[in-house]
Amino acid sequence: MTAGNQRYALIAIVTICLVAVGVLVYRDYAGRTAAPEATAPAEGPPEQAEVKTSVRVTLTACNRTPSGRMRMDGYILNTGTGPLHFVTVRSIWKNRAGLEIGTETFYALNGAALDPGDRKTFSHTTDLASAARCNAEPVDWW
Repeated sequence: MTAGNQRYALIAIVTICLVAVGVLVYRDYAGRTAAPEATAPAEGPPEQAEVKTSVRVTLTACNRTPSGRMRMDGYILNTGTGPLHFVTVRSIWKNRAGLEIGTETFYALNGAALDPGDRKTFSHTTDLASAARCNAEPVDWW
């Protein structure tokens, strides 16, 4: 092989290598910028929306019973996106001046399913003789 032929062979080899590297770089870049749906079909079940739990407590009555106990009546409302099975509520008992004199925690829902948008009533009593007012708040739910 003459020096001129060696030069042409070297130029041809370098050109082929540059074209091959260019093709590989282009394919890698195109694969990274393409939408995931275009490069691979989705496998498995579709993703479900995230379940959020939320509950609201509303009192409907706070009265003294004939036996002298204070009784609160109310309901819990599932304001989340998934069912609830347990809800604890804190009853807050106050005297005539509005000062808190005691609290108690109880289950307003204990094992049954409460679907989103549904409500469940509850009643709770106390033996505190000076209780004249009441309030309630959700503590925990799942």
